[in-house]
Amino acid sequence: HRHTHRHRHTHRHSPTCPVIDCSTIGEYLSFRITQRNHQGKTWIKPIGGWTVTIGGQTTIVPSITYDFSTHCYEVGFEPRQTGSYSVSVAFRGAPVAGSPFALRITEGPMAAPHSFVRMESCVIGIGDSFEMTVVGYDKLGNQVSSGGESHRLRCVCPQPEVDLVVEIVDEYNGTYKIRGRCTAATVFIPEVYFDDHKLGFEDSSGSVAKRLACRVFVLRDEEMESARQNAASTRIWYKSTLHAAGVVGKKVHVLLTETQVAVSESWLLGLIMKRLYSFRLRFSLLFEIDPVDPCVVTLSHYRERISLGFANKTDALSFVVTATLLLQTRLGANAFKRKRETFSEAMAKHNQTSKGQTTLKIDRSQLLKSSLKQLADMSKSSWRSSWKISFTGEEGLDVGGLTREFFTLLGDALFDISSPYWQRLDPDKHAVHPGSSPADQRNRHGAGLDFYRVCGMFVGKCMLVSAVEYGKEIYIATHFTRSMYKAMIGLPVEYSDFETDDPQFYNSTVNFMTKNSIDDAGLELVFAHEEVDEKGRTISTHELKPGGSSMEVTDDNKHEYLSLLSEYLLRGRYEREISSFLQGFYTLVPEDMASIFEESELELLICGLPEIDLADWREHCHYQDYSARSAPVQWFWVAVENMTHVERARLLHFITGSSQVPIGGFSRFVPPMSLARTYTGATSLPVAHTCFNRLDLPEYQSYEQLQAKLLFAVQEGAFGFGQA
Repeated sequence: HRHTHRHRHTHRHSPTCPVIDCSTIGEYLSFRITQRNHQGKTWIKPIGGWTVTIGGQTTIVPSITYDFSTHCYEVGFEPRQTGSYSVSVAFRGAPVAGSPFALRITEGPMAAPHSFVRMESCVIGIGDSFEMTVVGYDKLGNQVSSGGESHRLRCVCPQPEVDLVVEIVDEYNGTYKIRGRCTAATVFIPEVYFDDHKLGFEDSSGSVAKRLACRVFVLRDEEMESARQNAASTRIWYKSTLHAAGVVGKKVHVLLTETQVAVSESWLLGLIMKRLYSFRLRFSLLFEIDPVDPCVVTLSHYRERISLGFANKTDALSFVVTATLLLQTRLGANAFKRKRETFSEAMAKHNQTSKGQTTLKIDRSQLLKSSLKQLADMSKSSWRSSWKISFTGEEGLDVGGLTREFFTLLGDALFDISSPYWQRLDPDKHAVHPGSSPADQRNRHGAGLDFYRVCGMFVGKCMLVSAVEYGKEIYIATHFTRSMYKAMIGLPVEYSDFETDDPQFYNSTVNFMTKNSIDDAGLELVFAHEEVDEKGRTISTHELKPGGSSMEVTDDNKHEYLSLLSEYLLRGRYEREISSFLQGFYTLVPEDMASIFEESELELLICGLPEIDLADWREHCHYQDYSARSAPVQWFWVAVENMTHVERARLLHFITGSSQVPIGGFSRFVPPMSLARTYTGATSLPVAHTCFNRLDLPEYQSYEQLQAKLLFAVQEGAFGFGQA
């Protein structure tokens, strides 16, 4: 036992007790309470009425027993989490002198089970270095903040013929940098050991995955040049065969971009590509080369897993190397600019045969009706041509002004939220989503669906003009939901999208189910969703999977339930409307061109860059466990000031779910935007909570560290669950 306090007194005549000394995590700590009366005499029998409360990072429940040999109460506890605690001791509700007492618990020594390696697959040349970081944790999962263990670490290559030169640097903050280089071309998975224990690799969600394999591709000069040329082409196509659930040997085309991997089958001699699978290109997407058949590459992301068979191992290796190189090079201030330039060049080439001019005669008094009448039957070549606008009964020569006015007026009319075609999933945000009531959806056909097709073509037309007619950019005032932007770039929805699109449902259902056990919660959920009318009466039931009405939702399958529910509520419920919109959109913007962008980047292309007033942002930003004078807060604002306009817009999108500022400025955000202190450690990334317009910011040790983590989180972590 560590007896940190020998005596406790119950009245003001007692001396004040000192602060409890720092203690190491996992040790059993105890102190004694000696009972004395007003005269200071010791009571020799238990009288009860003592309470001890220990609170801080977590609440600790101590044991209190009476020792008849010493005539004292023995209070014992075993803290399992580091941090500052407050020990309150009271007798019959009255605190003893000096209570509460401060207790600081520090972490234990580094232990292998919870320590891990942070590294991503990389492509390097012969003689170049790769780098990984070992992050130390104690036996109870608390991050270590001191060094001195580098002599117990070693990094090896499992291939004995590979000459690997290793340097280990102690950062003296619980982390260790390992740098390695090879003198010959090879592909290998480095192995890191702490004593004789092999450490696992951390995946992008922050959990340690023993199966995650981070490969190092060491290429010759000519191989590196070829890989760089592939990565620079933005869109790379491969032919392959697909092996997935219920599919064996189907011939497919694989599209690789900076944003995603898309697997499609071709129809009508390649004229139509039907997308089968889409994966966001992220470090959490695993590429595994089959050790038995090197022509086969397996892609896996959480519960989704497919295998692609290439014609030869050269193509398979090229696919994996190019994807890895894209992950290495796609970040940075110029990434969006480069994509936009590539998009403009591709759109100009795609539409180079569409010349001439189309005149639209519009009745201003019936703008929507007269516009739809002409646009619905307009040929594809007319949509791609240059437009001239003539308003009925008005004299005026259109040299650009009337066209811009027409686009603005028609955009407002097409996406009018008061129409039965659009709705707001979140009433506090201005983002629109297809559909309204179930009755409207059931009765919508023909002309109704054609309306969505025209809307999609209108958005595509705006992007086309902005891309190929320099200085004549056309932007739309209306913003779509995040799930709608994902549909436009071909990515599937995830239940994390509710946090941006429908925060009320996210907080009441998604957040509760993911963070709590539901087995005993009495929710009585099944794999089905009931559609109700305005009066709450059930009008239909949609099974999320075959037999779902009789399949109970449990802790084991709740993530599958939420995934299927998000697919239905955000997309499947409006499948006809969204499909019609995409049919029109892809008429002018081919899907493979749109797929090079993230959804936040697509929003910027369609709606334009927002005007972000940093002084207004700073003035109306709230702080939680931080103050305006806190070093991480001051570094944050310096980092924002040093960002480009695009990076600021993406940061705003990362925190709030939209790259736009409400009318009235930052004071109009509900809830107010805030920076919150988080105790996850300086190696962690900032985490955004779009439901609350809040950014959780760890206590970084320097400006450079904060800037690097913030930029990486905005680029890489902006689309994960909880935005982590």
